[in-house]
Amino acid sequence: MFPPSNKFLSDNLSFARKPKAIAMFCFGLLSFNMAVPQTPDSQKSTESVEQETLLSDEDDRRQETIIVSGTGIKRSIDLWVTPVKVLERDDIVKRLQTTLGDTLANEPGVATTFFGAGASRPVIRGLGAERVLVLSNGLGLIDASVTSTDHQVIADGIDAERIEVLRGPSALAYGGQAIGGGVNVMDSLVSREKPTSSWTGDVFAAYNSVSGGNDSSLSVNNTPEDMPLVFSLVASLRDHNDYSISGEAESKYLHADEPADDEDDHENTGKAENTYVSVNSLAGGFSWIGDKGFLGFGARSYTTKYGLPGHGHHEEEEEEEEEEHHESPFVDLEQTKLELHGEWSFERRFLSKISGSASFADYEHIEFEEVGEAGTTFRNEGFEVSVKGNHDLDIALVTGLQISEKTIAAFGEEAFLTSTDSSLFGLFVHAASKNHLGIGWEAGLRSESSSFKNKVYGNREFNLLSSSAGVNFQNEFGLTLGAQLSLTERAANESELFARGPHLATQQYEVGDSTLSEERGVSLEASLRWSRNRVSFGLNTFAYNFSNFIYLQPGQVRVNNQLQTTVEDLKVYVYKQDDAEFRGGEVFMIWDVTQNGLLNAAWQIQLDLDFVDAKFENGSSVPLVPPTTAFLQVKSHGNQWALEGNLTIASDKSVIANRQLKTDGYTSLGLYGELELAALGYKYSDGVRGFIEIRNVTDEEIRYSTSVLKDRLPAPGTNFRTGVRWSF
Repeated sequence: MFPPSNKFLSDNLSFARKPKAIAMFCFGLLSFNMAVPQTPDSQKSTESVEQETLLSDEDDRRQETIIVSGTGIKRSIDLWVTPVKVLERDDIVKRLQTTLGDTLANEPGVATTFFGAGASRPVIRGLGAERVLVLSNGLGLIDASVTSTDHQVIADGIDAERIEVLRGPSALAYGGQAIGGGVNVMDSLVSREKPTSSWTGDVFAAYNSVSGGNDSSLSVNNTPEDMPLVFSLVASLRDHNDYSISGEAESKYLHADEPADDEDDHENTGKAENTYVSVNSLAGGFSWIGDKGFLGFGARSYTTKYGLPGHGHHEEEEEEEEEEHHESPFVDLEQTKLELHGEWSFERRFLSKISGSASFADYEHIEFEEVGEAGTTFRNEGFEVSVKGNHDLDIALVTGLQISEKTIAAFGEEAFLTSTDSSLFGLFVHAASKNHLGIGWEAGLRSESSSFKNKVYGNREFNLLSSSAGVNFQNEFGLTLGAQLSLTERAANESELFARGPHLATQQYEVGDSTLSEERGVSLEASLRWSRNRVSFGLNTFAYNFSNFIYLQPGQVRVNNQLQTTVEDLKVYVYKQDDAEFRGGEVFMIWDVTQNGLLNAAWQIQLDLDFVDAKFENGSSVPLVPPTTAFLQVKSHGNQWALEGNLTIASDKSVIANRQLKTDGYTSLGLYGELELAALGYKYSDGVRGFIEIRNVTDEEIRYSTSVLKDRLPAPGTNFRTGVRWSF
């Protein structure tokens, strides 16, 4: 369905011609296998994710069927037309990076906006920022991460129990801002079920050599005896220095593009300057849990400080003070957030369950040019309420509403966004049938009203309607087929409407347009999954057709009655609209090689491939689109250990948008090992596991085509990571 062109495939599948890298991967895995043992994937959380074990007559391999409750209807993951990924705590710890986008970057169809160690957001199928909604415990973050790629996401996963990744229109219930997908980061702040013992928890600590950095987290739940109460404490701490890189910070393409006499700026090698990050998070909560439901409250304090790599200064100021030392620009951020969650079940078909969540947040971050010199202050204050009702009729039916209000503003010399009040009111309904003769269907409808009041540029209102319908088929031979059609509408956000001013972090002078129309998307998706014996295979293809697609492009702005393409030494970028097409897909294959093979262990090989091609109506390329990427993973586990090796190969990105430079592909090898400490004879070590990991084993220069800093900032070099985790 809507296949990419032959030229697109030939340009982007060049990574397949890298036998040396594949041989290196196999050799590295074998060497690591001989040296380091590890533990198996562990317990799955049962909170809104259920697990079912099936035994086949043809083999006794264990198959997991995960139920995802993203829209309120619990269904097997095989029944979702669009691919859904659930990362449990074990997977999160293995993949954990300093930012959410980087943690999820190796998931099929997911990339990162990478802005150093301090900030990134996930990019799903080439769509990012304002089209991928990031949630915490099912509610919006109320931060400033959507307004710019250098703004941190207030949910990095270090203390998460589970992360749900919804691609495409499966996130319809979350609104137009999730037109590309949604990411829901869930923790144990508010317990929804009573723990099995009076004390439960998870303690994690790790050291990273690439930055001399430490990560640690603590999650503890206490249930007093004979009381229906659960008390929770969740805390995390990060402290990382500037990270090491394999070569120069600036790419060879930027060297060739810049003036020859600018050589003094190319001296940064071996270390990515101003990439440090420090994060502190402390949260507490309690829940009352009854036979038919629960009610819980939580409060969180989040503070962070991180450097802004690539953030510009006025050159004349630098020259005047060249003899003096000044700290590079950094962000000092804090947020206080309150959450309320509840659920109650009824013995009625018309209303079988009602659930609701609410949050209030006060957010502020200050961008300092140097210590004591505040440049720009961002503030965001608001609340969100979400209520869902489940109806147990002949079909599974969920209805719901969402209300939110917030005020966001920027103040200071570099403020590019003036104070804006926004409000949202949404109603949605989602239905799914029971499978009959192997055939099932699902449908959703959402009506949304959004309004923006800007103190300088006036008011805007959007009335939006989105809908989707899908069908799936399953048979006894392990085949699942699905198709889904969606029509979605998205309102322009505050930056797209009202931005006007210098944005030094991205080296742009941004200009919004308060007359922008709503963005409309028509998407068609098809999926095929097959599982038989020890092999599983899946293919997802998608086609998005956008009308009035909003994007930044080089332009002009009127200053002092003159049109200018450069303001304050920054190139002018203007928000425009055009029709755009996205075509792509994801392919996966899982092979359970053996249950009792080498080292008397279970072995599994998994291969993932994702690709996307995005163009405007005139044939030009959409900017910041990810390359074709393949991900190979081999893992095994015994009774008290496990191994994992992974190889990521990304293609060159030579088809580029205006004012962008080519991005070279890369090959990254990683090895991970974990061991139950009880296997070494330590007393009182039940539930304690140690791990050793090597990331980017070959010290590859990695640059992400989805990052605005790709030519000034590569990803970290080789990282030796070690740590311990205790679950009780």
